[in-house]
Amino acid sequence: MAEKKAINPILKMALELGPVLVFFIAYFRLKDQVFTIGGTDYAGFIMVTAAFIPLMVVSTGILWALTGHLSKMQVFTVVLVVLFGGLTVWLNDPKFIKMKPTILYVAFGGTLGVGLLRGQSYLRMCWKGRCRWSMTAG
Repeated sequence: MAEKKAINPILKMALELGPVLVFFIAYFRLKDQVFTIGGTDYAGFIMVTAAFIPLMVVSTGILWALTGHLSKMQVFTVVLVVLFGGLTVWLNDPKFIKMKPTILYVAFGGTLGVGLLRGQSYLRMCWKGRCRWSMTAG
């Protein structure tokens, strides 16, 4: 198992929250615009989503390269962004990417609920470093 590498906490936060911040800034600038590509009209939200997907993947890849690990939550988030963001762009329908947070929170809440039903606190286990919820570069 590869050892976790420490990086600057500000860089880590920028890599984790930067894509979301860029998404919201771009959304507020482009939300009322319509772009025509190949004869199809795309709302600003769809275009911002199309840019958000690779930005999220690249940011997560850089974080993995620098730290040598990713939490399962980070991986799950990227998978949902790619899946539901891709559906949003492909079908030109914003409701798919808007489902992502709900699915993410239901999965997280369900995991915590299962832990409570089993009499374990997964948060406490991870806080004390006994959690095996990380993907390691290797």
